[in-house]
Amino acid sequence: MKKMCNWIAIASLLAAVAWPAVAAAQDSAPQFGEICGDVFQNAVGPFDYNNPDDWTRKSSAGIPIVERAHFTTEIEAFLVRDGVILNNLDYTLRAVPNHPRALNAIARFDIERGISTRRRSVDCWFERAIRFRPQDSTVWQIYANYLSRKDRHEEALDAYEQAKAIAPDRVEIDYNLGLLYVRMGQYDKALERARVAYAADYPLPGLRRKLEEKGLSVD
Repeated sequence: MKKMCNWIAIASLLAAVAWPAVAAAQDSAPQFGEICGDVFQNAVGPFDYNNPDDWTRKSSAGIPIVERAHFTTEIEAFLVRDGVILNNLDYTLRAVPNHPRALNAIARFDIERGISTRRRSVDCWFERAIRFRPQDSTVWQIYANYLSRKDRHEEALDAYEQAKAIAPDRVEIDYNLGLLYVRMGQYDKALERARVAYAADYPLPGLRRKLEEKGLSVD
């Protein structure tokens, strides 16, 4: 079976979750209603990125087929025309609503190039993913990363907290929460998150450096 995402920012995909955390995530899902479309009805799928069966289907339908046709290296790296990129990301995320790399790509596209109001918004893509699998902490984390980069700090904080409630042992959430607290000027909270992350040997040094610039020692 194809390996699921192997890069640090969206690693450690959720395998199981306690029902109270799922309920909390459902209650906190963004509420866009019908404007974002029915996530459970699509000509292909919808497939769950974390479901091994959706990777190993024998028929022509399945995540590998979707990726080969619509989530190519050229699409993910933005090497073709903008309209082609967005059309293929649209197809991928309708077929696999919680596809983490595709969600990251649509978020990155909006940050770098902007998405026309004629198209579905990035918030809608995340709202659909959360409705589809509210217990997927990776979706919450990628959404939080996007909100943080858009300077929507309070919304980002809520999304990180949702991710952490679902997957309390994922220290990359602590790391990113620490970065957000630095942006918000809440250095004591940033230091607390940094100590959790680095105690678990989190490898990226950025948060440590930002805190050291403020005269704060993680160790």
